[in-house]
Amino acid sequence: LDRIKQRLEVHKLISSKRYSNDSKKAIGIDKGLATLLSCSSGNEYGENFSKLANAIVDKYGKRNANRQPYMSLRWQLNQQLEQLEKANQPLSKTALRKKRKLLGKLKNLEQNNIGRKSYEKSYRSAQETIRSFISCAINRMIEKEHPVVIAKEDLTFVKEKGVKSDNSRFARKMRKRLNSWTKGQLDERIEYLSSKNSIETHDVNPAYTSQYCSICGQHFEERYGSHHELTKCKKCGKMNANIAAAKNMLSRLTDEEITLYTPYKRVKEILDSRIKEA
Repeated sequence: LDRIKQRLEVHKLISSKRYSNDSKKAIGIDKGLATLLSCSSGNEYGENFSKLANAIVDKYGKRNANRQPYMSLRWQLNQQLEQLEKANQPLSKTALRKKRKLLGKLKNLEQNNIGRKSYEKSYRSAQETIRSFISCAINRMIEKEHPVVIAKEDLTFVKEKGVKSDNSRFARKMRKRLNSWTKGQLDERIEYLSSKNSIETHDVNPAYTSQYCSICGQHFEERYGSHHELTKCKKCGKMNANIAAAKNMLSRLTDEEITLYTPYKRVKEILDSRIKEA
């Protein structure tokens, strides 16, 4: 039942592409802002995700900012109505005229300035655009990688293994803005599409996966690039930090010391001790 279009729809599945998997491949994936998914295989999927999300978030940020004065005015009018009803019992003719005037202004605001139908319809459409982008990226990953097991972190955009830098404030602001649009969607889509294609998913501990080299275990010296996607290891040289993180995710799948619930501080101690032992 589509209440917006005011019609009853009947949907029937005509065909569905089925993915057969006879491989024994396991991969690790790392989420990102500029690129949605980076895989331990070295491939990345969902390029320019942040551009799409930024455009949508900016659009609704401006739209909400334009609506804010009208929302404030509505609150003020409601306050005046409450004061009017408290002060005059029963209401005088002057008070009744003032009340009708206030109610007229409120009705005008609701109809012409802060209506919800058009806004909510547009908002849902924008969310579906994000959802479609995420689903397409995951499907491309499954079709190309043919994994039987996926090692992943908690992909809700609530927390990011950020790098302290001059623009870290911008990165935090960006993650906060994206969180309201993507929270839970990426994880839910991965779980659903993996289950549909008989792929196992396992959550692993994401602590410091993007800060240590996946080859030698050394701590990265620096992060650079337009989205801090590049890094440098003093032993192994330059590499993509997101792909290195995905490789570390995969190794955490069989790491007996670093389990899913190992505290972050303890994870750092283990990683540092491994560097000394090496």
